Amino acid sequence: MKHTFKLTGLNFFALTAFALCVTGCANSNDVDFFGAVHGTVTDYADGKPLENAAVVISPGGLTRTTDVEGYYSFSNLESRQYTITVQRGGYKPDRKQVTLLPGEDLQVDIQLSTIQK
Repeated sequence: MKHTFKLTGLNFFALTAFALCVTGCANSNDVDFFGAVHGTVTDYADGKPLENAAVVISPGGLTRTTDVEGYYSFSNLESRQYTITVQRGGYKPDRKQVTLLPGEDLQVDIQLSTIQK
């Protein structure tokens, strides 16, 4: 006896739902929709880390202050394009545009130049 399988609308729906569950429900931790941006702010001339530099990421307007090693970090960011602006007294502000992808951990190091008097 020969059996035939007819792909009706209901069968197609059931087969699609099963396939999505098998591929998507297997481990929901495999996909990370958010990312992070981190880096170090240093002096352009001597490469030394700059403490207490203000780092702003936009859109969102989140602000971080660099630590003694010039390090900053933003986490749980949506994937999109961001502008990172860094300022510190006695230095020219700097701005970088980056594109963050889902699950990406993006390192953005920035060097600031001193203001010439």
